[in-house]
Amino acid sequence: TLRFISRDIVCVSGKTFGRCYIRDFYSGLEQRFDALWMQLNKYYSVRSIQAVEELLFYDESMSLSEGKSCPYFSFENVFPMDVRRGLLPRGRKALTEAEQRVVLDTIEEMTRAVMWITWLAAGTPYAFAELQDLAYAGERRNVYVDEDFRRIKLATRYNQNGDILYLVKWLDSHTSSYLAFLILVISKIQLELLNEMRSIFDHPRHNEMRHSAANIRSSKYTTPMKKTCKALLSEFLFVDASQAKLV
Repeated sequence: TLRFISRDIVCVSGKTFGRCYIRDFYSGLEQRFDALWMQLNKYYSVRSIQAVEELLFYDESMSLSEGKSCPYFSFENVFPMDVRRGLLPRGRKALTEAEQRVVLDTIEEMTRAVMWITWLAAGTPYAFAELQDLAYAGERRNVYVDEDFRRIKLATRYNQNGDILYLVKWLDSHTSSYLAFLILVISKIQLELLNEMRSIFDHPRHNEMRHSAANIRSSKYTTPMKKTCKALLSEFLFVDASQAKLV
């Protein structure tokens, strides 16, 4: 049941939600992300969200137009190579396997925080499966940069009673920087650890998985797990690398 209490407050099934509640929730996610960033920064030298935002979205001398020659142009390739290199994380030391797992766990929490931040900032809420399917490269790509507004836009489609509906949402520049951080920083650490860790998939169920968004969610395995995990990280936003699946 939905009941309007005031212009800024509604009651849903007995629970009250208001603009202040949403702002506080978003702020709490930012604070949690910052704490996790500090944890990650013990092991890797990484740029802050503020630095990523200024570097990618505030420098108007840098073109954000997309090349049309490549049919599945990646979000990454919108930005010049020297800019991307400047964002690459650098390890502070050789990590033990225990430390590698700490890093992966920290990244998983950061990814979930960004998933919530995106859900809150995107206006009309996405269904969970729609968030899972957000992809920055490949045939299923739906994450883009708007070169005029200099922020990320999400172009998704969904099935409503048999009709395919298309929906485009623009994120603010601050939320855009969180998604860019996942793509240009976090995924690079996950890929590096995948190459270094031998025991991450030493489990009977980590055999094979089919590489498609629908089957990834339903856990139907038909390709080697490490290869699949790398493929996921090269396309999708929200990936749990330790489990080789979408969050």
